Formats: sequence, structure tokens, C-alpha cells
Amino acid sequence: MSKMNDLEAMVEISFIIPAYNSEHVIRRCVESVVSDAEQTAANYEVIIVENGSTDSTFLLAKDLSNKHKSVKVLRSKKGVSKARNRGILESKGRIIVFLDADDLLLPDAANTILSDWKHFGTDLIQYGYLKDEKKIIHRYSPLMAKINDNALENVKAWFIRRPTLRMQAWGKAFDGELIRNKRILFDEDLVYSEDSEFVIRYLKEIKSIVISNSIIYRYCTDFPSAMRSYNSNKAENYIKSLSKSRDFLALESGIISDAFREYVLINLNVVLVNEVFSKYTDQSFWKRLKEMKKILQRRIFHDNIKLVKISRLLTMQLLPELFFKNNLYLAGGMICYIKACINKAHYGYKNRLIPKGARV
Repeated sequence: MSKMNDLEAMVEISFIIPAYNSEHVIRRCVESVVSDAEQTAANYEVIIVENGSTDSTFLLAKDLSNKHKSVKVLRSKKGVSKARNRGILESKGRIIVFLDADDLLLPDAANTILSDWKHFGTDLIQYGYLKDEKKIIHRYSPLMAKINDNALENVKAWFIRRPTLRMQAWGKAFDGELIRNKRILFDEDLVYSEDSEFVIRYLKEIKSIVISNSIIYRYCTDFPSAMRSYNSNKAENYIKSLSKSRDFLALESGIISDAFREYVLINLNVVLVNEVFSKYTDQSFWKRLKEMKKILQRRIFHDNIKLVKISRLLTMQLLPELFFKNNLYLAGGMICYIKACINKAHYGYKNRLIPKGARV
């Protein structure tokens, strides 16, 4: 084996960072990874995949590559899924960790990931994260234990029930060999929920999961995400993604099917809050309500509202659907409208962008 192959075989973690118009944040993201990973004895690589930027992202990435021998810069066509897939196919790491270019890896994260991976010998580790300064720790019993066999379906359903909380690509440690061998890639035809759709397909392939109470990631909301820009076709794009996941899970167990109903309805809320009732549209409330009713008649939403148990709707996240299920559309629409107003007050909408982390 050549020296180059020896080096590639030694890579333990591949950090993959898609970067689109990220000139203001890419340096801090990459430096957070390098400064932490350098404190371990592990061989690692940082793969930046610039994808169609119109600013100085690529030049800054090249500068980081020149500065740090562990940093590699690739290019792909525009699209976060295209970028991540290019990174996956070029990666050598036993473990894959995804980051968004406007987020940060926290100190001691690399050491934590390596230690946990070697100790548990699992296929997936879910970590906690900071959203600004708020700690998000995933509450699941058991914590810090390998979950497999008969308990695996329950934890998979737990993931699927709350896509905005648990189904992101970041904040996790994936088995790089499994991803590459099974060619579990991001669907490049999807515009929204591409993370969740990828995680759903990954979950189907794995045999064990660990839920960790360690916090390794900072999810930053101080910079508007270009990937979350206003799009009048958002509902159609979400339906496309949800339909693919529905077809993929068609033969899954009852607990997974039940979880997927909630998955669909959480995504419905994202569409209603961030699109239909968002404060950067000029329509009156009554026109928005009319548009909401049209969306609710789409089969994937209509059927899942009809089938979901009322007991599963007794949460703040799914309260609008409780009203929709009982044909109380005005009440459900008002809740979505209020949530949209809260988002505006909390984050503000700049340049018609939905800030990363806008609540639903």
C-alpha cells in the first residue's frame, strides 16, 4: 500500500461542510473544527464543498486549505445535497460528521465523538447542541447506552416524530463506511426536508443507535441562511419530499407509520407558519386562510390529519392540527398566524430571508 493509501486508511473522522455564499461565516466554522480536532490524536479531514457561490466563499475556502493541511476544498453544482454528496463520495473517514457553514463545532467535540464511537461500536450517535446559548439535550431513556434489537424501532420512531428537533444531518456521528457502501446519498431533487429524508433512509439501514447527553454543536441563528430563502413553491417542494419518504416507509411497522403521521404534520406547520402566514407576504389574513385550506386538502396532509390519534395532537407543536381535525380552521389558522408573528418579533425578516432557527 502506498503512503497516500496509508494516510487515507487512517482517517477517522470526515467533517463535511457545504458552503454557499458563506464568506461571512466559513472561516469561523472551519477554524472551530480544526482547532478542536487538532487537540486529538486522530487523523481527520475537513471537506469544504463550495456550490455555486457568487461571493468570495471559494477563495476563502482555498485560503483555509492552504493554511491547514487537513482542509480540502471541492466544488459542486449549486445545491446543499449536491455539495454533501460530493463530500461523501470524496470522504475517507470511518465516521462522517456534517456541519452547516454558519454553525460551529464545540470544544472537545472530536474527542467525544471518537471516544463514544470506539466505546459503543454503534451505527449512529445523536448529540445535543446549543441553539445560541440554549442547551438542547435529547431526552431519551436510556441515555449513553447502545440501543438495538427490539428497542430499535421505538427509538427510530422517536427520531421521526420530531423532524425539526432530531432529523437534521448535523449534530450526529454517522458510519461513513455504511453510507459509502450502501450509497446512502442526499436526494438532489429535493429542495426542502432533504436532511430528514436522508436520515429516514439511513435509519432504515442501521442496527444500533446511541443517544448522548454530550453537547458538541452550536446551531447559530445570527446569520440568515441562504438555504432558507423565501420560495413561493415551498408547499409543493415539501409535499414532494414527504411523498418520497411516505413511499419509502410504506411497509414499515405500525409504530413507524404512526410516527410518520406526526412527521408529516410537523412539516405542514413549517409550511403554514413560514410560508402561508409569514409576515413577508402581502395577502390579507382571510386570503391566507383560504390558501391554508387548499393546502390542507392535499392528500398527504388530509389523510394524515384524519388518521392521527387525537391524543398525539395534545402538544404545542401539533395544536393547529387538533383544530384542523375538528374542522376548526379559523382557530388553527390563528395559531399559525401568531407563531409567524412571534418569529418576526424574535428574529426579524431581513432581505426576505427566514433566519436559520425560525420557530414553528
